[in-house]
Formats: sequence, structure tokens, C-alpha cells
Amino acid sequence: MSPTPTRSAPRRATAWLVILSLLLPTIVACTTAPATPTAPGAPLPRAAADVARLDGIVVDGSRLAQGREPGLVWLVRDGYRLDAAPGMELRRGDRIETGPRAHAVLRYPSGTEVLMRPNSGGRIGSLTEFFGEVFVKVRGIFSVDTQFVTAGARGTAYLVRTYAGGTTGVTVVEGVVEVGSTTGAWPSVPIRAGATTLAHPRAPQPMPASLEELARTRDWVERVEQLATPPRGVSTGAIVGAVAIAAAIAAIAASGDRDRDRDHDRDRDRGGGRDRPRESPPSPSRSEPPRAPDAPRALAPGAVRAPGPTLDCRRGVMLRWAPVGAARDYLVALETESPRRGWAAARVAPTDRAEASVPASALGAANRWAVRARGAGESPASQTLYFACDFSGVR
Repeated sequence: MSPTPTRSAPRRATAWLVILSLLLPTIVACTTAPATPTAPGAPLPRAAADVARLDGIVVDGSRLAQGREPGLVWLVRDGYRLDAAPGMELRRGDRIETGPRAHAVLRYPSGTEVLMRPNSGGRIGSLTEFFGEVFVKVRGIFSVDTQFVTAGARGTAYLVRTYAGGTTGVTVVEGVVEVGSTTGAWPSVPIRAGATTLAHPRAPQPMPASLEELARTRDWVERVEQLATPPRGVSTGAIVGAVAIAAAIAAIAASGDRDRDRDHDRDRDRGGGRDRPRESPPSPSRSEPPRAPDAPRALAPGAVRAPGPTLDCRRGVMLRWAPVGAARDYLVALETESPRRGWAAARVAPTDRAEASVPASALGAANRWAVRARGAGESPASQTLYFACDFSGVR
């Protein structure tokens, strides 16, 4: 029996035409150069730029850093670690890291723009040895390489996020991104606009991107770029428009999947209950977007009032909190106080456990910390706990 046409197909086509008509002026005026996909299995493109510029540091998602504010973004060059400042030139081999309160905006001479989220880092060239979360708008050739995964493209916009254990997520909002293995474990796979994938240890398996994920990306990219205005001639409209197009593609793909499921169920009912196994289970992306995790509860060490208990910190400390459901991992915001600098952020790597080990070198005489959970979104921060350190032993 031939499939019965559904009424939703014309509606989807009409919606698609309306979205395109609304966004076409933005895309025509602002879009990046067309993507040139790499043949599957071929070497991924690499960037030729040796220099980038730290064009802006956005603090707490609400303001631009003024000059060299300590504890926001760090630059490691020739073995020396120093606080980075807007306007600083970055050279190939430099390592840049953001603290728990800062977004970093990097721009290359080619026009490529890199927006790093808090608690992220990587080495300049393209962006290698990357961890955390980054949005890349590519002009020319560029790639983001994590421990096990490389995502390379030409003239594309995409998001890369790392997870505990080396898994890397890639969400494409414009063009095509080739996602490959740094160890050669599997051939590269093209990921197209409106799609997302996880890679390592399994090869990428593209699926429609979550609308919540795309909306979240659009919101923070737009907010950061409004504060860190691009140079003359570089528009933010391309990014925002591309994210909207990707959301439309993902929505239509998900809608088509749901329509096929309904057609299948209707044909089964008309056939007197006879059914055939479906080719694959429904993708998680077809369900309603999950809500963000609840705020964790910080447990120890510390007290809600300064200065808190005094600890023997010669071997570091272990921060612990109550785990929350729907949490993918946790971000710890640890700050230390000194008479000269006041409170400054210390680096604590994201973790998928409800605890984090902090070495003595990252602690100060006075310390405070809080933790947030990440899942479908980011939770509010836990309560802040204070504690003091005695590096000669508790008196």
C-alpha cells in the first residue's frame, strides 16, 4: 500500500519558505564564504595563521574587562604564566585559558573569530589541545583539536564542547565540518548545518541538533559579541542568522521524523494491528529538550561565613558537593585572596564527579568556592563556602 500523504508536509514547506524569506537579507549581507567540504577520509584542513589577537574579555556575561584585570584569562608563553589583557597579541604555541567568570574573544587576521566559554583553554595556531566549550566562525581554514577528536572546516560556524573521558561534541550551525580522529581510530565524517554529534570512543553519528542547544548558543554568542564589538566590516548578523537557519533545519528534520513515526503508526492501525520493527529507536533529539540541572549543594570544606575553618593545605584539599540529576559535569569557581590583588580566580578543571581535588599551588591563605552543574544548560551556583589555609600545619 502506498504511503498516505500527510498534511504536515505542506506546513513544513511553508514554514521553511517563511523562515528563509525573513533571514535571507541577513544571510546575503553577512554570511561567511561558502564551505568547501573535505572528501570523507581525506586529511582535515589546517589553519595557516601564526598570530591571533585577544580582542575582548567579557566578565560574568555582562561587561568588558578593563585593562589587565587579574584572574580572568591567562596566557602561558615560553613556560611563563601571566594574566592576559584585551588587545594582547597571541603567537603560535601560546596557550590561553579562561577562568570561571570570563569569556575570551579571539580574532585572526583571516577574519576567523573564536569565542571561548569560561573554564576553557587551548593552544594557538588553529586551536589545539582544546578543552571546554568554544564557538568558531571560520573565514579561510581552521580546526579545533581536542585530545582525541579534530573538527576542521573552511568558511563554517560551529560549536565544540569537551566532556570527561575525552568525548567531544560538535554542533554545526553553518556549512560542513569534517569530524575526525586524532589517533586515526575512524575516518572523518562530514557534519552538516543543523546537526550535532558526539565523537570518541565511537565514530561520529550525526543527528538533528537540539533546539534548546541552538537557542542557548545563539543567546551567549550574541551577548558576548554585543559587548566585544567586532572590527569594522565584520558583522555579528552572520552568526545569529546562521544559528537561526540551523535551528530551522533541525526543527524541520525533527518534525519530519515525528511525521514518519505518525505515518507508521497510522499504517499499522489500518493494517489491523500488523506491525514491522522500526529500523532504529527514536533519537534522543526528538524528545522535548530537558531542563537545566538544579543548583548543587556545596558540602565541604568551608563555612558560609568568612573566614571559615583553617585547614592544613600542604597536600591540597578536596572540594565536595551533593550530586544533582541531569548533570553532565560540574564547574568549580575557586577564588583566593591576597592583600595586593584581592580576590582572584584559580583554575579548577571541569569534572563529572561530585568532588574536585585542588593542589596546594592553587590555594591561598583565604579561599572561597562555589560549584555549578552543566547538563541541558547551566544551573545556578551553589552557596559559597569559605576556608583558610595554613601551609605549615594547623596550629
